[in-house]
Amino acid sequence: MSIVGDRESMRGARRRGAFRAARIALLVLLVELALRLGVLAYANLARPLACGPASPTWGRLFVAYRVGGGLGAGGASDRALVADPHRGHKMASSLRASYPDNRVLTTNQTGARGRRDHAIPKPSGVLRIVVLGDSITLGHGVGDHETWPAQLEALLPGSEVVNLGCEAYAHDQMLFALRDDGLPLQPDVVVLGFHEPDMHRNVFEFYCHDKPRYQQRGGEWHIRNHPIRPPAEVRRMHRILPMLYLLPRVVWERILAKAVPPGTGESEAAEILGRCRRLVEEADARFVVVRLPMLSHPEGRAFFPAWCQATGADCIDTLPAFEQAMGGDPDSRGPKGLTLADGWHYGPQGHQLVAQVLRDHLISLVAQSSMP
Repeated sequence: MSIVGDRESMRGARRRGAFRAARIALLVLLVELALRLGVLAYANLARPLACGPASPTWGRLFVAYRVGGGLGAGGASDRALVADPHRGHKMASSLRASYPDNRVLTTNQTGARGRRDHAIPKPSGVLRIVVLGDSITLGHGVGDHETWPAQLEALLPGSEVVNLGCEAYAHDQMLFALRDDGLPLQPDVVVLGFHEPDMHRNVFEFYCHDKPRYQQRGGEWHIRNHPIRPPAEVRRMHRILPMLYLLPRVVWERILAKAVPPGTGESEAAEILGRCRRLVEEADARFVVVRLPMLSHPEGRAFFPAWCQATGADCIDTLPAFEQAMGGDPDSRGPKGLTLADGWHYGPQGHQLVAQVLRDHLISLVAQSSMP
């Protein structure tokens, strides 16, 4: 073969190689585009809730590709939540929104539920109670005056009950709510609404939104994913990164999530509750933990009595009162509608029951101490 022929053959091989590379690149580009369009459609048409033991990457993709952004976690509206560098999200301040049945959700200037703002320093003679918790404590689905913190205030003359509950909170987020917003209010009592599913949330760095996570390594506790990156930064990053990189991560994270053993989050709960208690007692206040049972699901119920007994913490268990109200039927919502239609969140009567049990306990505390 001549030198000219060899050169032509090499040029032809290079051209064929370039065409193959171009076809592969085009195919990759089309697959990437199809995946992005698929996620975009799913995030906006199905509008999945990015909560639960799934993949943080999957949840962040929903946030990144959902048109209009927003931090809605299944609450009254997307504008009910705002970003927070310590907790990931918190209730917006000066909010007035409505649940589907027109029950009003209002927050004050600091994001606590209700219209009243609370003076600092605390007025003399006022029994101030700060309440921490998740959506049950917040009062998902009920009006401002129907939540158990509001009903507790109505049952305790001379008290101010500050509701710092928030949608989708884990115990780590409650700890930061206590540090940032609760202790500056100079409370006499801090009540943490203990809901068993919150323990599972403790092991996630993303539950509905990015959140902090306490994790034990080498016998010591460390906090991860803190401070929380701004949502705009997270959205921008997940829009830039290729789907062909992100989706294999989603698959791997979902496999890991399915391997979560029973009892997950209990050691984290014990550590965080202990930290909350120490902070409250260092502020010369009383720390009370009230159990808010998930009525139709008994999972995780053994932790609460075991932790209370082991630590000697001041614990209030409302489960017996709920069981009595339901007539011994755990699947019943009770004759007066203790829960809402979702079977999870409490209705006004469920909140009233919690308030009444707590009222009786707090009256005895006041009688035994120098609290107002």
